[in-house]
Amino acid sequence: MYLKFDGGVELRITPAPDQEPVSLTPGLGAHRMRVPLLVEPIALPAGITVLQLSGELYAEHPAPQWLGDVVPVAVSLLEGRSRPADIACSLSDQQILALEQTRGDQELQIRINLTGVLPQGPGEFPFAHDQEILRVPTSRWGQQLESLGRAVSITIAVPLPPDGAHLADAGNYLREAKLLITDGKYEPAVVKVRHALERMQELKHWPTKPPKDQPDPTKWSQDVRWGVILRSLWAQACGAAHADEVTKDFVYTRSDAISLQVGAAGILNQLTAVLAP
Repeated sequence: MYLKFDGGVELRITPAPDQEPVSLTPGLGAHRMRVPLLVEPIALPAGITVLQLSGELYAEHPAPQWLGDVVPVAVSLLEGRSRPADIACSLSDQQILALEQTRGDQELQIRINLTGVLPQGPGEFPFAHDQEILRVPTSRWGQQLESLGRAVSITIAVPLPPDGAHLADAGNYLREAKLLITDGKYEPAVVKVRHALERMQELKHWPTKPPKDQPDPTKWSQDVRWGVILRSLWAQACGAAHADEVTKDFVYTRSDAISLQVGAAGILNQLTAVLAP
């Protein structure tokens, strides 16, 4: 990239050699994406010693999609010397997961839209802009993802079904369950999950039991397998708020509530897809 300013000032921006082209630093629900750059003066008049960089980062697959604003950074300038300039932005868990979903098996492609400002620059508008696509090999990006480890949580995005439908009711119950989990009310959350699963079962889209003449699950159809998963989730959630001889001692933890809510959300996602008009 080249930043060309009024008055003949020209700076070349290149990826920093001997460093990872992109690095990720784990955080709490959000993570820092860092791109190390070098700023090399090509033409630098005396008296200009500071460059301010800002901009935006975009993912380039399948089409440009905004990732975030670059945290502004100040770079000291010296004729004949390249200076480091690390640009960075914040990415949420959901952005990391969405980025992986759209990237597929391709190399990571990040478009850098960079804006430079020379506070000491000549002219009325000491601004310059340029952009470049940074390509990161799959293996090197994979190493960065591994560095995040358990810092990234999984989020399931379920399209909202039409209002008034069984699936819309199920979606509402699952949203209520999520709020209850946040409040630390795990058994009431499981009750909401059970209601959601019951609304899905009422559609009778899949068989809820395997064929009596075929006990081998490896021989079941896909519809039977989906139905058994739905029925099994419902059976696990049925212990909440019941006090019969079998379920009276059931205790539901946060992990139990989250697992059932996520499982039900997955089934809702599948039903929403297969029943879409």
